[in-house]
Amino acid sequence: MDRNLGATTATPGASTTIGYAYQWSRKDPFPLSNNILSNELRPLYDGEGNFLRPGTTTESNSGQTGLIQKAIAHPDVFYTDNTADMTYGKWWIGADSALWADATKTMFDPCPAGWRIPSWACINSMSTNMTGYDATKGGAYYNNTGCWFQYCGYLHYMNAGIGQPGITSVYWSAKAYVKYQLTGSSWGSGGQNRNLAFGFIGRCVKE
Repeated sequence: MDRNLGATTATPGASTTIGYAYQWSRKDPFPLSNNILSNELRPLYDGEGNFLRPGTTTESNSGQTGLIQKAIAHPDVFYTDNTADMTYGKWWIGADSALWADATKTMFDPCPAGWRIPSWACINSMSTNMTGYDATKGGAYYNNTGCWFQYCGYLHYMNAGIGQPGITSVYWSAKAYVKYQLTGSSWGSGGQNRNLAFGFIGRCVKE
């Protein structure tokens, strides 16, 4: 896909190119910022234009069970994890089944028809070459293809705050805990797992 999931443009440096963040295995989008270099969460409004709140509603997963079903019923809530396990923590407690699958697209994949969150095999087959990094516009092109990746940062798993906007973007794969990350002119895939409560950017590939 030529843009982040939820972005309305693919214009380098534009706020409309930012898109949305997703906790792993959820189809629910969470807003980032209105500015590519800002960590101020985007304000939310109701259908009549009345201000609701900045960013998103958060709720700790501490002591909670049945969070998979609760998240389905409350798609606007970002469930935080305070275990300090940055690599293998998750936003739900216990042995609830995950809602994404590496081998196939599920109904909880946020990508539109014909597209999916990339599998681990797909990520491993991609080039690691990013070109034309622009610090002012906060992004770079993938492998001389003219496909722009806007560096939007991410939502932290402990508080849903924006981290490193304009400097990096982190994207989920469909395999649990596995992400890929873009920083400057470098593409890093796989090496480090991440807590499933992080809000990482959605970027779809064709099925």
